[in-house]
Amino acid sequence: MVTGRVAFFIDGFNLYHALHHAPPPCKHTDFRKYKWLDLAKLCKILIPRKCTITKIYYFTTYPTWDTKKVNRHQTYVRALQTTPVEVVLGRFKKKEIVCRLCKGIFETPIEKQTDVNIAIKLVQAGLNDLFDTAVIVSGDTDLVPAVQGVQQLFPTKQIGFVFPMGRTSNEIRQIANFTMRLSERHVSSCQFPDKIQLSGGVTIERPDNWR
Repeated sequence: MVTGRVAFFIDGFNLYHALHHAPPPCKHTDFRKYKWLDLAKLCKILIPRKCTITKIYYFTTYPTWDTKKVNRHQTYVRALQTTPVEVVLGRFKKKEIVCRLCKGIFETPIEKQTDVNIAIKLVQAGLNDLFDTAVIVSGDTDLVPAVQGVQQLFPTKQIGFVFPMGRTSNEIRQIANFTMRLSERHVSSCQFPDKIQLSGGVTIERPDNWR
């Protein structure tokens, strides 16, 4: 149950891939048009009105091998920075994999640091008493050990998960104090305007691929 002061920890890639590759039963809706998502607004509608949001962390990494994706992502981050969202950047690391068919060795980018960054911020926020309830927007089971550690450190604090579309986990359900699920109603009602005016007369726009 969400109570008191609330801090959000948003796994950017888990949420992005849920919108980009929403599996059944979401396959009949194109969620890609909802990527221009105002996370601060989203967080507000996920909790009771009597609660207070103290922090919103957004954890992400730029896909540096694709210039167009980086440009879209950086535009989105600039939009988020007009709101009370703190962006925490990780990085990608190249990893060698062996093809099962041809036995060739290839390099592929693997996202690093997001799980660690979420764990660190969760502990720091607990130590600084920034929340009574922590809400993690992700369906990544790699976060389970970190959450269990924080629960041991701060047994009076609540830690819950919001599953993006098509994501779920019985393992997470077993350790979380509560779980919720994002719906199309949530993301459709929390979009940035197509154009956002920044200081200095600069305007940024929703990327064409996200319309």
